[in-house]
Amino acid sequence: HESLIERERIDRDLKLAEQVQKRFLPQSTPEIPRYDFFAHYEPAYEVGGDYYDFVPLAGRRCAIALGDVSGKGVSAALMMAKFSGDTRYCMLTENSPSAAADELNSLLFAAGIEEKFITLSLSVLDPERNTLSLASAGHLPILIRRADGKVEEVGEEIAGFPLGMMPGADYKEIEIQLAPGDVVAVYTD
Repeated sequence: HESLIERERIDRDLKLAEQVQKRFLPQSTPEIPRYDFFAHYEPAYEVGGDYYDFVPLAGRRCAIALGDVSGKGVSAALMMAKFSGDTRYCMLTENSPSAAADELNSLLFAAGIEEKFITLSLSVLDPERNTLSLASAGHLPILIRRADGKVEEVGEEIAGFPLGMMPGADYKEIEIQLAPGDVVAVYTD
């Protein structure tokens, strides 16, 4: 009986943790003329280490972050909670996705959390120039379906180490030209 009561308490706590974690994620997508955004999030368990965010920047630009903390469950969710604030801070204070990735890597090492790393796709959409600047910290490449139907994988050539694996890692970025009808997919497992 005591075991059953304890299990019910744990289930309630996990349900509450799931609700709290979802509040760390954006509650709406950006509204930028000529661009549409869609997002879907479903953790493997009640809580998990996947993370995404949209950060409004000066000049109507928008940062787009998608990360995956190693592992599953509560420990990954706690890392994601800390990382979400750090990512917002870095995107607002650094001048590019690669500089933000450099700083995030430093912050993760300074936190001293061993045996955890984070893959991250970090980009900035500039709707005035129709460009997407992309940095990758060991994350899956983005997919771009061009208006003519051709699909490109972008980012593998500049992917650095996942955050938290190599102190002082130097992250690169590329700039991608977008055209009307192009679809960009940023995803994780």
